Formats: sequence, structure tokens, C-alpha cells
Amino acid sequence: NDFQSAIATYLDEYKPDLLQRRQMQNEWTVSWNELDDASNRSDFVFHPSHGIAGELNIFGKYVVLTLKVECAWKEDGNTDNKDNSNNKDNGSLQFTMFARARFLTKSEARKSSATNADDNNNDSNNKKQRKVEDKIRAKMLQRLQKDSYISKLLLQRNDYKVLSKALVHVKGDEMEERVDIDDDIAEACRRSVLSTASTPIDLIEVLLSLPYLPKDVGLARRAKLRLLEDAMFDECEKEGEDDLIDDLSISDASTPQDDANAKSNDTSGGNSAIKKRAKIG
Repeated sequence: NDFQSAIATYLDEYKPDLLQRRQMQNEWTVSWNELDDASNRSDFVFHPSHGIAGELNIFGKYVVLTLKVECAWKEDGNTDNKDNSNNKDNGSLQFTMFARARFLTKSEARKSSATNADDNNNDSNNKKQRKVEDKIRAKMLQRLQKDSYISKLLLQRNDYKVLSKALVHVKGDEMEERVDIDDDIAEACRRSVLSTASTPIDLIEVLLSLPYLPKDVGLARRAKLRLLEDAMFDECEKEGEDDLIDDLSISDASTPQDDANAKSNDTSGGNSAIKKRAKIG
């Protein structure tokens, strides 16, 4: 499972908080269902040549979070600007992530519990343990159903809420980056499967490390960095950290020319990365 491996790599490289690590290792199971190639869609603002689409299910202890992902892109190595050393990053990319949630059924919860059960327990002890777990689960479901954020994700099977979207267009020295993360939906996702995290940023960081964003495409790297910047910007705004907002800039070290161009085109002063940040309406 490429996604399970990617999560293990994330835990190894980023070394998150111990409680988050335990929750992801002990509670999470993920599955990926591939859908029709997103590049075949006709509603993109450009004509993509490559695409990835699918549904990722994250099974937590009580909630299943389903993320529907569409990523389409077109790379263009040709440009009239012969001095641009980053021609390989020319092109367009559109990325959208939708979310919905449901509660684990009793049989799913028991199956998960059985997977983690001690084989040395006898049937009598297992029955007692199941009764206790069923009571705890029933109380937790009552509590979660009343959560005003999680309730936003309890939708019909084919209905989703938009969690994040990004549009990146690069052509020589011209660059357009439009990103948006829905704060309420991000918080709902955090409460659903990563409640040990203090803010949605930790979950967003995990989700953006998964392989529905192609690693070898520079446009995808830019989209990931700008989405992370957007999440951090929103969190700083919530906390009233004006100094942090002024200093906030996540740059892609592999494309320094783009950041230099952005700075040279910014005549308003201040942090150029923040000035360029655009919300998708």
C-alpha cells in the first residue's frame, strides 16, 4: 500500500508529537480506490495531459474520513524566455480535495478491535471486552454526533465538502498561484481522525505528503508549499500572531528564480509571498 508506506515515511522523517504518532500508528488504516483519470475532465481552466483521481479512506477509531482527490496537470518545457533555468516547471496544475465522513459500523469496530486483540485471551474475556468496548463506542458516537464540526462532514455517499483547492500556472517569469483551505472543514477532518493534534495544520501536512500529489512534478511541489502556507497563515490569523504573519514565507528551494522574480515584481513592500497569496473564491 503506497499510502500506508507514505504515512510511515512521514512519521519517520517529520517525527510528530508522540500522541499523534501513536494515534496514526495504532488507529489509522488507509485504503485508496482509483477513479477515472482526472485529465479526461472538461471543466479545467486548461487542457491537462496527466491526471490522478481517487478516494482515500482513513479509518480511525470511530470515524472513517473519505477524501476524494483530483489532480491534473500539464507540463510545458518550451518558453520564449531562454534565460529561465526552470523551464521544466512551466505548465499548469489544478488540485482539489473533497471530504466527507461516516462512523464505523459496529462490525467494522469489532473487526478493528479483534485485529489488535491479544490472542491469549479466552472467549469469555473477549466477550466481556467487546461489551465494554461497545458501551464506550456508543457513548463516543453520541458525543461525536453532537460535534458541530464533524456534523458538517456527515453527508450522503456522493456528497462532499471542499477541503482544499489549488491552481498553479507558470510560464517563464509569469506565475499565478491560487490556493484555499476551508478552515472549518479542515478542523472537522482533524476532529474526525487526528484529535490528538492541536491544530488542523498537522493533518494538512500529512495529507499533502501522500502520493496523489506527484513527487516528480515541480508544479505539484509548488501547490503543496502554497497550501501549507495558506494553512499556516490562517492559523496565525486565528491566534492573532501578526508578527508571525509578517515573517511567514514558505519557499521552494529548488526554484529560487521564481521567488526572486516575485520579489522584484512586488512594489508594495512587506513579505512578497504573503502579498502574492490568492484565495480561490
